[in-house]
Amino acid sequence: MATAEVQIELGVDAAEAWRVIGDFGAARDLAPGFVESCELRGEERIIAFRSGLVARERLVALDPERRRLVYSARGGKAEHHNAAMEVIDRGPGRCALRWTTDLLPDALSPFVQDMMEQGAAAIARGVEARTGEAAAGLRSPAPRRAGMARASWCGRSLGAMLAAVWMAGSPAAAPAGPTAIAGPRRDGSHDFDFEIGRWKTDLRRLKKPLGGSPEWVHYSGTTTVTAIWGGKANLVELDVEGPTGRLQALSLRLYDPETREWSLNFANSAGGSLAVPSVGAFRDGRGEFYNHETIGGRTVLVRFVISDITPESVRFEQAFSADGGRSWEVNWIVVDTRLP
Repeated sequence: MATAEVQIELGVDAAEAWRVIGDFGAARDLAPGFVESCELRGEERIIAFRSGLVARERLVALDPERRRLVYSARGGKAEHHNAAMEVIDRGPGRCALRWTTDLLPDALSPFVQDMMEQGAAAIARGVEARTGEAAAGLRSPAPRRAGMARASWCGRSLGAMLAAVWMAGSPAAAPAGPTAIAGPRRDGSHDFDFEIGRWKTDLRRLKKPLGGSPEWVHYSGTTTVTAIWGGKANLVELDVEGPTGRLQALSLRLYDPETREWSLNFANSAGGSLAVPSVGAFRDGRGEFYNHETIGGRTVLVRFVISDITPESVRFEQAFSADGGRSWEVNWIVVDTRLP
């Protein structure tokens, strides 16, 4: 089992810091700029990150005497995700927050570590804002792994996104938490309405992704997008031809009204089965969706971006990362132009 840990030193009394950190329903105020909203539903809080994705976290234990809060994350593809936040008294006007997370599989450690890095920096700002005192600084040890080498860190812009995709844990009985503090949560159920119809498709595909080859293969054909369930789902049918033959594929896109995320479920006629879904959302006219796949025995991050959206055209781009998100190689580019 992997362990990720972050520690921040705060220039406030431990009691003041705990008043902020121990409020399970106040994640939005605790981590401004990192958390968009926090809604408490009984023993569970639904956190919407700035990225547009959502995580479900269940309160397991709240110990005011030890100033310790324990929670588990639910949903996603991780087998286990339990975390604890503890405020450590350093004397008058000083304390520390120790945030630890245990998770399986071990390969997720760098992604969760990065999410915690971003969250810890936001917590320092939140504590300062709510207590009126300055945070002293940030100290962040690298993730610890039981019986394994330390993990490399992924790019900081991905932390919240990947954590929301992969965090998971087992439900546990827990006491009811404090009052919810909720912010606006955008309804994205009609984000794909612009794409309904038929399109002329120009596709470029990297022949050997992550293989060091710059050779691209070109295809052309059509794409048909059909709305389902009043727009809360849609089916994409791709039919193109190129020098390597005909390529037929489909993508079933499903909207989750609870998380306000889309899942993109891809399949091609050669394989006949659905791939790991990409999960994400639109923000400021740009859609970003992420998943992970195993290619050549190694875990690869997959990023799918929808951009340059106009009434008459749209661009799609897929990229792989083999180094935890530090660098990306684009391997699939599509430009669609609307047909009459």
